[in-house]
Amino acid sequence: MPSLATDKNGRRAILYLLTPTSTRHFIPSTLTTLAASAQKARDLGTSKKDPAVRRKELLSYASPGLLEVVADKGGELVRDPGAGLLIQEIMLSTEGGESTIPRTRVPH
Repeated sequence: MPSLATDKNGRRAILYLLTPTSTRHFIPSTLTTLAASAQKARDLGTSKKDPAVRRKELLSYASPGLLEVVADKGGELVRDPGAGLLIQEIMLSTEGGESTIPRTRVPH
């Protein structure tokens, strides 16, 4: 995850999990393309699960690892503006948030 956080394309993959329809992180044409792809997947029946349920499951699985990276590498990552924004979204969008990071590991 630290290498993804410092790569602009890697960040996009993580941000899509955290905030899939955010105009803050994705330009309108990208959101249109992503919506079209999601609709096509629904039409083809590539998953039996509702997209919202699937996203919630993925987010609950990814949250502990994302929060651990913030705790371990947060001080280093905030020096990169894009990675700093990613850390903000991780703290706002993951399950558990700051309450799951031991106080001694919260980056300052």
